[in-house]
Amino acid sequence: MGRPMCGMNSHMKTTLIIPDDVIKTLKRRAVEMGSTLSRTVEETLRRGLDPRLGRRPKLKPLPTFECGKPLVDLTNREAIEEAIERDERVRR
Repeated sequence: MGRPMCGMNSHMKTTLIIPDDVIKTLKRRAVEMGSTLSRTVEETLRRGLDPRLGRRPKLKPLPTFECGKPLVDLTNREAIEEAIERDERVRR
């Protein structure tokens, strides 16, 4: 009979087959985070296994406003520059 692990985390060593592209991404993320590959794999697995962590909150839609027709042809650079110059002259 084994002794209980009092206050210690137990770890199991195992072998997994991880595709090359996935392991490269994990290694890159570990370097970016200043972490180890093992820790990065663990955190990634925990996020994937916990539905609350893997889900992104639904964002409310942004408000929209009806502002009418543009006063300047937005495809015409010269018209835009002229409108900016006019606006600057009016503000002075």
